[in-house]
Amino acid sequence: MSRRPGPPNMRGRGGGEMTEEFMEQENNAMHQQLLAQTRAMKEIAIDIGDEVKVHNSLLEGLQADIDSAQGLLGGTVNRLSKVTGLKSNSVLCYLVGFCVFVFILMWYMIS
Repeated sequence: MSRRPGPPNMRGRGGGEMTEEFMEQENNAMHQQLLAQTRAMKEIAIDIGDEVKVHNSLLEGLQADIDSAQGLLGGTVNRLSKVTGLKSNSVLCYLVGFCVFVFILMWYMIS
């Protein structure tokens, strides 16, 4: 087993002590870099967690709005079926399609 020599300016007498001191300084510097990187990653993880919470609350609100619209649309279709007295879904689809077509035609004529 051979001992690793220190940096060129530290070889010779007392080089072992200088090498250990140099290695200790290098180790401390690397430790500080690692701590800085760890802190940065922790901040990023916290920011990601905050963003996830915000987006989850937005999604919950969106889900509630979709559920409410779905309920309104279902109720409207049921009432329309009762008014028209239609039992067939295909005729109801044609009626809804006609209404949409008339709406788009009117919108096009106005603009």
